[in-house]
Amino acid sequence: MSDNRSPAQRLLKRSTRVYIYQLVVATAPLLVGVGIITEGVAQNILSIVGALLTIVGGSLALKNVSGD
Repeated sequence: MSDNRSPAQRLLKRSTRVYIYQLVVATAPLLVGVGIITEGVAQNILSIVGALLTIVGGSLALKNVSGD
């Protein structure tokens, strides 16, 4: 059976990935508040970090594909 996990899932424990994402989620509004980044940039950062860490369920779809 093939391993459908992303590189981030193989290299980092789930708790570590969640911690990194929580850190970014907490930091982004602060950076917006002090004017360093805009809201749009903050949304893009959260999307990119979430995709890299596979916090969002992207790999879940691969696991649920029926066989041909």
